[in-house]
Amino acid sequence: MGAALYFMLTFRPPREDFFTTMSEDEQQIVKAHLEYLAELQDQGKVKFAGRDQRAAFGVAIVKVASLEEAEAIVEQNPAVAAGLYTCDLARYTVPLE
Repeated sequence: MGAALYFMLTFRPPREDFFTTMSEDEQQIVKAHLEYLAELQDQGKVKFAGRDQRAAFGVAIVKVASLEEAEAIVEQNPAVAAGLYTCDLARYTVPLE
């Protein structure tokens, strides 16, 4: 990999009370989303991930070789692919690592 690039992925659930009102199908998709992020973390691509205390959004910081790789990570995310979460992708600057 050449110079690594960092991106911030901001995941947004479909409704404000999502985590207290998830259907069984939604729970399975969220489980697959978390497993996907864990797999990427094992590969060294996800540096950390979590959600805010209000559960309004989740964030993952990824370290990849290109914008295209970051876009593919978003597109292949089970929650995004299922249309459950939306995801904003932004270049992230890391002055200290």
